[in-house]
Amino acid sequence: MATEQQIPKLAGSLVAHQGGFSALSTEDSQWVISETKKAIALFCEAVKNRAKTAANKLLEFVESVTLPSVKKFVADDHFKDGEAVEGVII
Repeated sequence: MATEQQIPKLAGSLVAHQGGFSALSTEDSQWVISETKKAIALFCEAVKNRAKTAANKLLEFVESVTLPSVKKFVADDHFKDGEAVEGVII
């Protein structure tokens, strides 16, 4: 939880960057004005869940594998223009 000292600094930062609210529609702005506590709750949830972005959901760790080393890999030796690799023409 935010400390008593952090809350005024947090509010001050929001005021300092209030121009960012211009991204809200008029309707959304009116909702925030009339439902301030709900808006703050949404803001808090968004901040708590900021690491769970769509980009992070795209990739999921499956497993680790160990492969032998390769002294030298030349892509031209393995991939030729116009050839299909796993059904995709390169």
